[in-house]
Amino acid sequence: MKLNNLLSTKYINTALSELDVSGLSLDSRQIKKNNLFIALDGHTESGIDYIRQAIDGGANALLLSNENINENIKYPIPVIGVDNIRLELSHIASRFYRNKPNTIVAVTGTNGKTSVVNFIDQIWKKFSRKSASIGTLGNSFLPGHSNLTTPDSISLNAQLNLLKNLEVDNVAIEASSHGLDQYRIDNINISAAAFTNISRDHLDYHKTMEAYFRAKARLFTEILPRDGLVILCIDTIEKKYLKQIMNKNKHNIITIGRSESDLQILQIDNLWRRTALRLRVNKEEIDLNIPLIGEFQIYNALVAAATVTADREIGIIESLKTLETLEGVKGRLEFIGSNKYDAGIYVDYAHTPEALESVLREMRKYTIKKLYLVFGAGGNRDVGKRYAMGKVAANLSDVTIVTDDNPRNEDPLKIRLDILMGAKNAIEIGSRYEAIKTAIEQLEDGDNLLVCGKGHEETMIVNNKVYPFSDHSTILSILS
Repeated sequence: MKLNNLLSTKYINTALSELDVSGLSLDSRQIKKNNLFIALDGHTESGIDYIRQAIDGGANALLLSNENINENIKYPIPVIGVDNIRLELSHIASRFYRNKPNTIVAVTGTNGKTSVVNFIDQIWKKFSRKSASIGTLGNSFLPGHSNLTTPDSISLNAQLNLLKNLEVDNVAIEASSHGLDQYRIDNINISAAAFTNISRDHLDYHKTMEAYFRAKARLFTEILPRDGLVILCIDTIEKKYLKQIMNKNKHNIITIGRSESDLQILQIDNLWRRTALRLRVNKEEIDLNIPLIGEFQIYNALVAAATVTADREIGIIESLKTLETLEGVKGRLEFIGSNKYDAGIYVDYAHTPEALESVLREMRKYTIKKLYLVFGAGGNRDVGKRYAMGKVAANLSDVTIVTDDNPRNEDPLKIRLDILMGAKNAIEIGSRYEAIKTAIEQLEDGDNLLVCGKGHEETMIVNNKVYPFSDHSTILSILS
């Protein structure tokens, strides 16, 4: 494809009019002949350090940030300097991989994104749509693709192009704050955007809550077209944030909450591993019996049902009725099994103070006697949330065991001590296997155990080395 056909108008260069590029790459090790190499900077390394390797690999053009161009360095291939390299990359990737599914929806929020896109995918399939979800659990239609919450622009556009070629026309994407801040989902023609909630997370990257919110708000204020559909949980997003989104948009907005809203929750009753729900929709009351537990999962299911209607042929009432046959999502308040005393053991991905509080409060409703908790915190991430998570654990569980959870290249003991500052009576067991085993051995009739932090994950990262580890498999192994 002609390079000039990929670039934004202001970067088109007549001297490059005959230059063809065969592909796009961010990785100098994967360059093929006549690829365009995009020299993105990472957290610790500069993309320009890999230009020579890219040229040796066959790159025939370079895309650089203007701030990284050194006039004293001459390259044997053309260099295109741009003001915002990540935004320009989104333009280029979208034009190179031109085919897109007809209905693409994006879901953002601190918690719940994975559940919502999974539910959306399930609901679309109930209407015989060929659909997919892309996010933390990977690509539901194309196994083996990146399981970054939001893939880079090249990977995302390549996946969308392939899905369209395979006649998949409905796709739900998780939109992380990192992905939004780095322009990964710009220029893919989103039909609807949903916002589940916002609470403290990723401040190691964003530094402040306002910057964190601004990154998420881009989905609504800069990316979603003016005729797009917006879905907002008014109970779980602060009013100041809601106002900023609603005041800047003329979109069609669907609100969800207990107070007056488009999908108004009138009553929630907890049943045995199910939830009875009464809603008011378009002045009509409807009752649903949903095979999920946890109020937060009910909100996630409602967000999904509303977002599905971005496919204009699906009505909201019909969509809501499908919630009665939803299946749970791996690692999201997932029941794994029981010990010999019939004490329940659950796994959840909760890794923020608010998510941990929410899941503990829900589990308390189903716990007759003691509620046990095993959890840790990831290394090289927001240090400030560790103490807060310890406080939540101390206040809402009867027995807390603090253990390791992806320490990466940080000292695991320091991470545990940071948590223990907020949970002074907690038990400390560094080995996650031994922590889970100890908790299971203590469970009696009427107790429940919640293992938090890793959810669906099947690896543990220690000293930046990846080892196999699954909470799910560990629990089943101990029970057997």
